Amino acid sequence: MANPANSASSRMPIASRDHQFAIPIRIVYVNSLNNFHFILEEDYAKLNELMSAMYQFYSSPNSASVVCTSKLKLGSLYSLYAYNEWYRARLLSVDQQQPIPDQQVVGSMQFELIDFGELIAVPCMELHRVARLLVRFAEMKPAALLGRLASVYPKPEETFNAAQALHNLVNKRVMYAFCRRAVNPASPTEQVANENGVSLAAKQSQTIIYHLDLFFVPTGWFQTECHYNGVDGKLLKAGLVHNRQDHLEVMHIGAVPCEYCGNGKEN
Repeated sequence: MANPANSASSRMPIASRDHQFAIPIRIVYVNSLNNFHFILEEDYAKLNELMSAMYQFYSSPNSASVVCTSKLKLGSLYSLYAYNEWYRARLLSVDQQQPIPDQQVVGSMQFELIDFGELIAVPCMELHRVARLLVRFAEMKPAALLGRLASVYPKPEETFNAAQALHNLVNKRVMYAFCRRAVNPASPTEQVANENGVSLAAKQSQTIIYHLDLFFVPTGWFQTECHYNGVDGKLLKAGLVHNRQDHLEVMHIGAVPCEYCGNGKEN
């Protein structure tokens, strides 16, 4: 089976002084300002088509693709029914307790929706919600990418409120993102492989974190724009965040040096 986890290294261009990349994205799941998942807008329509095809197939009474608990394998991909949709999901853990005689199976399974980044716990007694993932549904790379805000960070006492504010600002909206840098936290100083480094890219692709500045409309590349017209400005005015002192730094995928962009002034 094709494994969508084996994706290419960087899927977003890195902004610099010589390039103005405003990439349309949709943020689909927010854990915090330093941990949210987003989908490139160019992948969004493809994902909707894939999910429509999955819904049509798995909703058929003849799909015959339900799995049993004994055949579940950690780390493998399945189709999972949740929120009235079928999702591609990776099995992370199974906590199945010894059932009491004449009672239902107890325990739960934890899945990650690979196209949205959300974690979902499914009771073992609801195994009918889990199905084998067909090869044709596994060919598309995981749509969800991991991001964080590049220029601000939450005040310690406002971590939850800042995350909720970010969710309210971006939920179900097309946003425009400038990628300041892309970092592999497991090996920050090691450059991610290019298209030819298949094995390295497959190993590291899921750990890349994209440091983003977010805007509500396409805009030019100006250092002050994020603080006045973007998400940063909204959060700063609400008193939920601090400026990040190192937000001018841009790390280019596949290149050794770091470059700086903007006018070099803090706001």
